[in-house]
Amino acid sequence: MKLDSRVLALTAVFSLNCNAYSQDPVAPTSAITEEQELKPLVFYQYATATGLELEIAYQDNLKTQAPGKHLIFVGEYGKPGDGLYIGDVGGAVKTLQRALQGTVEVKKYPADFTTDQDILNILATSGQYNSAHFFGHGSEDSYWITLLPSEDSLTRQDFDYMPQQQVEQLRENLASEGYWKFYGCHMAADSGMTGENITEAITENTGIPATAANSWVFIHGNRKKGEPVYMYPVSRAEYQRYFTKDRKDYPIEIPDPLYTGESAWVTYTPTIKTQE
Repeated sequence: MKLDSRVLALTAVFSLNCNAYSQDPVAPTSAITEEQELKPLVFYQYATATGLELEIAYQDNLKTQAPGKHLIFVGEYGKPGDGLYIGDVGGAVKTLQRALQGTVEVKKYPADFTTDQDILNILATSGQYNSAHFFGHGSEDSYWITLLPSEDSLTRQDFDYMPQQQVEQLRENLASEGYWKFYGCHMAADSGMTGENITEAITENTGIPATAANSWVFIHGNRKKGEPVYMYPVSRAEYQRYFTKDRKDYPIEIPDPLYTGESAWVTYTPTIKTQE
């Protein structure tokens, strides 16, 4: 199997305790008052081989779903030869477009957005949609948008301090079974320094289900050869093989200290906190 490229990432963490919380999921469109406190439940889809199998299964399932409206955000991902080049993100976007059923709107940096608030405004004003997917560089606490993190990145703080009116706008536009998914490294990391990640913050503060990788995200496939292109949470064994054999020049700690257990797509779903 040829792995065309890798996404870069930073460092951090979060901790999650589900004690004293309702086990009943909260739909994104359910009314939630300011007095109610959301707490995400976390679910893991672990890599059983390289990790590629997870994204293939996800997109195969998409092809069986009813038509809807979907949004795709494509951040800056560099050019071949650049140190921060992710790989064929354009091919991965096209592969996902073919799997999504219904209408797909692709928003690209910098033509359609340049800041975190641009993204949030699009999500709040686009009309009802079923899913939003985000491609590009990331780390445990942010979706970078550009090649490096900046003040324009979409961060955990955007959601921790989001006005209630903006929360309601985001929730009203998302269909009852809707969700967000991020294709960036370590955006659901569960180990490290800060004890926080952006994916958890999204669900905790807005009630929107969100999915991201706890690990490095690799790209597989070659659009020039007509193959589908996938971005997926790479297994520990596969990333260790890459960094110790293919990229001996790249300083990376083995095993990856940013997450425990195996690589996974990590999904947060909202519940409402209750008293014990």
